[in-house]
Amino acid sequence: MSTSTRRALLLAIALIAGLLAPFAGVSPASAATSCTVTTTLTATATQGYYGQELPANFAINATCTDGASGTPDAGTLSIQRLRPGSSTWETAATLDLSTSYSFASWPTLDGTAQFKLAYSGGTDGSGYTFPASESAAIGVTTLRDVGISSKKVKSGKPIPVTWSATPAATGFVYLKKKGKKKWKLAKRVAVSTSGTTFKLRAKVGTKVRFYIPGNASIAAFDWTTKVKRR
Repeated sequence: MSTSTRRALLLAIALIAGLLAPFAGVSPASAATSCTVTTTLTATATQGYYGQELPANFAINATCTDGASGTPDAGTLSIQRLRPGSSTWETAATLDLSTSYSFASWPTLDGTAQFKLAYSGGTDGSGYTFPASESAAIGVTTLRDVGISSKKVKSGKPIPVTWSATPAATGFVYLKKKGKKKWKLAKRVAVSTSGTTFKLRAKVGTKVRFYIPGNASIAAFDWTTKVKRR
């Protein structure tokens, strides 16, 4: 194995953007004026690493019958999260639109989940009443952040390997000798976030598979390489 650091997947995560424009209305609003509100949450990637920010953009817009439009200046906007196996949406981040158009913090990925943008509705100081609204849900798969490094050694010498994973997990190392069809379990490793170092004995040309099982909350890690020597 050549010296390398292996990540499960490289993602280009777009910057989080809230497409918010100040509400432009007349004061006071007419009693006959009614408004509609549209909320959207758009994924910029379908998966991301554990601990990364939710890869999504959000927008909310109100349109009223008197021609007024923009981001409602009343009510609460929140990012909701639904975990696998649950029927209850959790609040992951909240924004009070009467005081700010920017989230103080943005949700981070701590497991595979669905997300949606929810608006509570509200009435502003000019008398505009905005109805509640929810976006369609998006799904984001969480991946372990995995690193694997090794050093080239002379033939016959054990190969030093350092394997890290966030979050920590039990990993399995399989070997498949050159010309063979079946994999053989070589090691069971308690993979820590700081890195677990161990030695692996394998001949040149042997395929090596690093595997961490997944579950409903986090995807499996599965990477195969081949032993090379100087």
